[in-house]
Amino acid sequence: MIALLLASLLVSRSAQVEARFTLESKPLANQPALLLKLGNGEANKVAEGKTNAKGMVRFRFESKKGESYAVATSYRDLPYFSYMFSGDITPRDILEIEVFDTIERSPEVRIKELSINANYQSRSLKIEKSFVVVNPTNKMILGRASEDSEAKEVFRFSLPSTAYNLRLAFGFQQNDLRFDGNALIVGSPLPPGESFFSLEFEIDKPGTNVALTQNFSLPVDKLYLSTNSPKLKYEGSKLSELSDAGTKLYGDQTLFLQSSKPLGETTFPLRLVGLPLHIPISWLLPLGSLILILLSLLLKEASSPVSRLDPTKKSELLKDLLNLNRMKELGLIENLDFRVNRLRLYERLSNFYES
Repeated sequence: MIALLLASLLVSRSAQVEARFTLESKPLANQPALLLKLGNGEANKVAEGKTNAKGMVRFRFESKKGESYAVATSYRDLPYFSYMFSGDITPRDILEIEVFDTIERSPEVRIKELSINANYQSRSLKIEKSFVVVNPTNKMILGRASEDSEAKEVFRFSLPSTAYNLRLAFGFQQNDLRFDGNALIVGSPLPPGESFFSLEFEIDKPGTNVALTQNFSLPVDKLYLSTNSPKLKYEGSKLSELSDAGTKLYGDQTLFLQSSKPLGETTFPLRLVGLPLHIPISWLLPLGSLILILLSLLLKEASSPVSRLDPTKKSELLKDLLNLNRMKELGLIENLDFRVNRLRLYERLSNFYES
């Protein structure tokens, strides 16, 4: 019996926690509040109470070791929670919980910073995108329902039509997201201050350049662009002062930066250029045969003497030189072969200009 009593004392103890609720920096009186035990995806009520004239509420309860707790309330049909604390060590300081009145929209809401990083590795292009939304009001913005849907829309932004493997990281609530074509609609309430969002996706078959046009329902103040290679660059017709901004270390990789000020635009064209040419394996056999045929013709032409200075022959040599340069641009010929064949063609062409 004594052993059981000692064991219960070790796993539970009498505890007290205080919380203060405020609205626009003023005490929120007579506000219902709950003390919840959290775990296994559930929230169970431990105690309940109401705030006094100073917005304070106090809970006395049996705190159990290894369990987690939080103070919560509902205001204007929106839930508010304190930070989660452990039953091992209950908070000594008062838990501060601020609630907000609500509005549907505000023209003052903006995207303070938009960052886009392009990471190209092993023929795969991954785009990492993050942005900071600023709500300068003292209200919670709920968004507005459309004629086509009862779900609220706080803001939206578009994704490239070739995007796939979308992964949401910070700021997004899965239950408050929906798609409208290529647009991602965010319906979770936006609190006052700054809210951070981040996501990443991959681009299918990017080619040597890819469109990354940005389309937001909110104006963008600053744009930061980066890549993992100095060969990759961004271009955009509406971007002012787009310039190289040096490099920075991010984890184990070096990012090459560009910066711009979109000047409050909501839509601006953006294109990533400089991606290496990817030739599908199915193309290699016919291309290899074409290269061998072309090289044999060039070698034969370069090795045979010019019996007469036929103008049509000069035109053919110039076309061969142009084809050789195109093969070099596409990476279809080695540097040494390119230089040798170019020199032979130049020697043949020199006969026309010396005569």
